Amino acid sequence: MSSQQDTSDNNYFEADRPIENREQDRMGRRAFAEAIARQVCAVPAEHGFTVAVVGEWGSGKTSVLNMVAEALAGDDDVAILHFNPWLFSSADDLVTCFFRELSAQLGQVRSEKLKDVAKAIAELGQSLAPLSPVPGTTLVAKLFGRATNQWAKQPSLHEKRDRLRKALEQAKSRIVVVVDDIDRLEAGETREVMRLVRLTSDLPHVVFLLAFDGRHIAMSLGEDETEGREYLEKIVQVSYDLPIVREEILPSMFLPWLDELIRGRDLAQLDRDVWGRVFYEVVKPLLGNLRDVKRYLYSIPVTLDTIGQEVALADLLSLEAVRVLRPSLFNDLRAHVNCLVRSESVPESWLNEEVRNREIKKELSAMLDRAGSDRGILNSVFETLFPATQTFLGRMGYGPEWDAVWRKQRRVACEEVFRIYLQGGLDEGMIPSRELKDLVEALTDEQKLIRLVDALDEQQFEASLERLEDYEQDFPVEAAHVAVPVIVNRMGRLSPHDSGMFSFSPRFKATRIVVRLLTRIEDPIALGDCVSDMIKRVDTLSGWFELVEMVGHRESVGDNLINEDRARKLEEQLVNRLKSATTEELTNEWNLFALSIRPLNWLEGEERSRLASRLREHLVDDRFVLALLRTSVNYAYLNGHPQKRLFWDALVETFGDGLTAAVNTLVRSQFYHELSGEDQDTIKLAERYTSGWQPRGLHNR
Repeated sequence: MSSQQDTSDNNYFEADRPIENREQDRMGRRAFAEAIARQVCAVPAEHGFTVAVVGEWGSGKTSVLNMVAEALAGDDDVAILHFNPWLFSSADDLVTCFFRELSAQLGQVRSEKLKDVAKAIAELGQSLAPLSPVPGTTLVAKLFGRATNQWAKQPSLHEKRDRLRKALEQAKSRIVVVVDDIDRLEAGETREVMRLVRLTSDLPHVVFLLAFDGRHIAMSLGEDETEGREYLEKIVQVSYDLPIVREEILPSMFLPWLDELIRGRDLAQLDRDVWGRVFYEVVKPLLGNLRDVKRYLYSIPVTLDTIGQEVALADLLSLEAVRVLRPSLFNDLRAHVNCLVRSESVPESWLNEEVRNREIKKELSAMLDRAGSDRGILNSVFETLFPATQTFLGRMGYGPEWDAVWRKQRRVACEEVFRIYLQGGLDEGMIPSRELKDLVEALTDEQKLIRLVDALDEQQFEASLERLEDYEQDFPVEAAHVAVPVIVNRMGRLSPHDSGMFSFSPRFKATRIVVRLLTRIEDPIALGDCVSDMIKRVDTLSGWFELVEMVGHRESVGDNLINEDRARKLEEQLVNRLKSATTEELTNEWNLFALSIRPLNWLEGEERSRLASRLREHLVDDRFVLALLRTSVNYAYLNGHPQKRLFWDALVETFGDGLTAAVNTLVRSQFYHELSGEDQDTIKLAERYTSGWQPRGLHNR
């Protein structure tokens, strides 16, 4: 990480600490603190006085207390004492520590009269301290008895309290006891602190300045909130609600810190239109106070560094705000992925579209109801981040064509992107967005494209081909001439088989991209010239064959991209190459089956017979036969389960009875025993076909 980023992170991390003085105030509360300081000095305190600053957790109460204390520090007639009950371990400790802390702090003040007060406070504290925290042992019992005899000779509690009162009257200095973090205590500790305040708040010239969350304290003091507030009113003479932060202040602090945080990180693009909406409708309403800002900023760096390139920045920042500041809302979103995006995996009960629409609408409505006061925020999340929900809520329709748009933009409206966000990273085999963009940019740079593609494994190559479709409109016209031969030369790396009954093979996905690249050249004559040149740079007959079929006019195969005469000439050239190819050359072809079968359909009469006869000559080579069988493997599905099969009828039509003899020879050869189990299984399957076996009740793919 760069030093620049380190500095930026440190700047916003500093924001987690309460401010120490009025010069640091950015929340507009300096005047409020100074007014409280003047009031503390002005209230009649002959019989003590208690002031409270009330606000929710994280609203900045400690910062206000610090500013009040600073404002009072310039008055020589005011002594400021601090007591934080949260630093002590139990209710038993609080009594002892309260008086010990006050006595110790007063003892450091340069005033002889206040030192007398410190001594009197210490004596009173000793009388109020618990006699024995753990009675029961003999030693403790002896000490307890000895202490009892000593206390019997000492002044009474009433006498010690009277001494403290007189010391305070003689000192004439106003003592301000600042007590913070009361609302962090457990209920029993809270009651003990408030008992101490009530016990000592009527002492002359003593002003207690408390800070707490009013509702939390009230719940701790009574059986219910109402009873607790009534009890609190007997202790606190006057309370001040912490002023609400002006609407523009938090954003003015948050946005520069956020800018520092993301600077120097490699992140996805920020869509300013989306950000403008989600900031004002989602993020800003969740930032209720400065602590919310801090929690959010502290939480997002890990997410930015792990998936910041994979998820649109505006989407990521707004979802992180929901995750950190409204976890219940976020958990509801995570539990209903199928309702938020156009999901590929839907519950069985939703297979009926009408039922599916009704159930999704019901779930979305229930989510909005559960959001309560955050309903508006969740509604904006639906509209802006998950627009597919609007179809079910009866507002606006988004068809399947939007999936490609959202995926290209890395919006969480695309299921793939949303799951990347939820899982905190890419699934195995997925290609990072940065690498995909590099591929798109390299479509016109042959050497760079070759380097990038060859660095991908088969799974990543397939994933990149699928995602390249999202960038179809960005393909430059000149990309076809460069990229098509590169892709076609590597199609042999891809499996020709589907991963499931309703899926498509990696090789089929490559074909789709090649066709899309070719169609960028709209002039059939120019495309025909380009294809003729491409073929010179295609390494295999299989690749040549695939390219010729794509641009040709054959029924159910070609896309009619070039004129028919040009297509016939390309087919004729391929047939001539096929006739002259050696057995070894054909054995190395990655689509030998199609290369041996389909060109025969281009021919008639004697030309067809001559090519078939030439192909049969290669059956004497076991390796040729194995390559032929391997590339004729296909899978059929029985009750959803794949069953391995061969395109046997097509093979027999081309190779005749010689194929049966070749398979039987291969089974008995030494070469067979050197093969992998997968190859042996394929040959055994071919042997079953030679005996007349035929599969039944299967649907081929």
